[in-house]
Amino acid sequence: MKNSKAIIPIIIISLLLILLSSCSDLLMQLGEHGKAQLELSDGSLGVLVIQVTPENSLDEDMVSVERGEAVSFTALVETTDYERSPTFCWYLDGEKLTTHSPGTTLSTNTLKLDTSTIPVGTSEVRLAILEGDTPVAMVQKTLSLVITENPQEN
Repeated sequence: MKNSKAIIPIIIISLLLILLSSCSDLLMQLGEHGKAQLELSDGSLGVLVIQVTPENSLDEDMVSVERGEAVSFTALVETTDYERSPTFCWYLDGEKLTTHSPGTTLSTNTLKLDTSTIPVGTSEVRLAILEGDTPVAMVQKTLSLVITENPQEN
């Protein structure tokens, strides 16, 4: 009976190590765009990764596309509390995006932009994650979106 009590903590620790290892592998496959640590209201921790397609990154927080090219941002939240359902709010240059915003397609955790509606230059894409119905964002992450001239438009 003593041996079985000692085995349970070992099994729990082993499972946690496997979980952490698989989360790390997932993050490495997705790239490092917009990676941020989350601290939830109850003190538990998580990780936010923003996956960008196409993956034309200038650095960790900057993405470059030609004008007219479609770009999508997908937020992936990894936390040990699977009962949470965060709300994702996307902003372009400080303006909250909705399903009625021109050139914008929104789904639960993904923003797709038609960059033909965005001027050439640098824009700011910001993601605010709300915990439940709380109006205060528990985390915000901003990426720079660089729109370059499309040589075929000239």
